[in-house]
Amino acid sequence: METRINIHEKGQDALKTLYGIGGYLKKSAVELALLELVYFRVSQINSCAYCLDMHYKDARHKGETEQRLY
Repeated sequence: METRINIHEKGQDALKTLYGIGGYLKKSAVELALLELVYFRVSQINSCAYCLDMHYKDARHKGETEQRLY
């Protein structure tokens, strides 16, 4: 398995930017349900089981259907 980059050590500026984008998107006209689907898909692409679980639960809590999550 390939070693992952320690984002807290190497990517502080990138992390701040990503949090800023996330804050902007939450205030935008994008539906929160759609935004959760985007976060869910990004977690799939990144193969992050923790994030997948978190975004799955968040999406279901916000009313997303099982069908769309599949």
